[in-house]
Amino acid sequence: MKKIFNFLKAIIIGSLAGFALVMIGCLLFTDISPMQFLNSLADKGFMPVVISCLLSFAALFIAFVLQIIVHEGGHLVGGLLTGYRFVSFRIFTLTLLRRDGRFIVRRFNIPGTGGQCIMLPPDGDAADVPFVIYNAAGVAANILLTAVAAALFFIYIDDSGIFFFLLTLFTAIAGLWTALLNGIPLKINGMCNDAGNIRLMYREPEARRHFILQLRLHALCQNGMRPKDFPQSWFEGLSHDSGYGLMNAVTDMLAIAREIDKGDYSRARDMLMAIRDRRPTLPDMYDKEIDCEIAFTSLMLGLNDEADRLLTDNLRTYIRHTSSYSSAKPRLLCAVALCLEHDRRKAETILQNLENNRDRYIMLGEVEADICTMRRMLDTANSAIQQHV
Repeated sequence: MKKIFNFLKAIIIGSLAGFALVMIGCLLFTDISPMQFLNSLADKGFMPVVISCLLSFAALFIAFVLQIIVHEGGHLVGGLLTGYRFVSFRIFTLTLLRRDGRFIVRRFNIPGTGGQCIMLPPDGDAADVPFVIYNAAGVAANILLTAVAAALFFIYIDDSGIFFFLLTLFTAIAGLWTALLNGIPLKINGMCNDAGNIRLMYREPEARRHFILQLRLHALCQNGMRPKDFPQSWFEGLSHDSGYGLMNAVTDMLAIAREIDKGDYSRARDMLMAIRDRRPTLPDMYDKEIDCEIAFTSLMLGLNDEADRLLTDNLRTYIRHTSSYSSAKPRLLCAVALCLEHDRRKAETILQNLENNRDRYIMLGEVEADICTMRRMLDTANSAIQQHV
């Protein structure tokens, strides 16, 4: 019911937004006055107005989706032109990736993003890897499509049908909005946009090392490398002297995943506590990711009260929403079932479900690591039971 309500709300808001943009477009690019525009709608009757609003919503939706696809496609082309290799291409939650030499589609999501194009950087030192074209090509693609849509709009403004009029108008507006949103250096929900990343990597060469390392580790993990097998040397020498932000936190979370996979929960928890002290610089999503891993390592170290305090209703809701694409969440739920709820059967069911659905996840290496960690938890619980018998 909630999904239906949200869908209807989106239609209403989108239709009203589309209607407002149509009115603005008519006022800017035609000789129609506001009263003439409203009177013409009143003369048409109720149903034509409703149909016009729905067409506005459809055109607005298609325009924004088209600009998102073109934006991520721009990153893809920019990466290929500078020696990067394809890893994955995501629009909303649908993700295209290559596995075992073939393309497959999986679901994945990063809150606050409409899409993402991940590519493997060329070999070599991070200081020598090109990064500007890969990051800037998305905005360039939006500007190109915006120019085409605007040209079509003005060429056919007097001869086009209503839907073509709306689609070209909204595509131009959506493209301008997307280009500005990504082309002006900004932080949105704590995350740098494309221009922000370029500026950051120009100002701080160390940020470039973080960026290139994360892309490489993402590709390796997607193709099956477990975090414990990440080369330790890749994490050495990385400095946080110039300030701590999301770029640093992502690298640290990858290093923490390595420690968890190795079974060194004490070191992983110490690293997590160090990140938690820097929370004001991080997005809300990373706050929750940090709390999830602190709760897990606390359970593994017998600090059940600390874990229980962290597992608020809000965090449990986040865990449920992200379990379908982050295997770390079933791992945490398995630990909760064993250590807090003392329900071994539930823990075994969580493990079995993850094993049965492992191919649905994007990060194969992460899934294998989490399955092994869950098996280790259950084996440890078995040993403890046998010692008490």
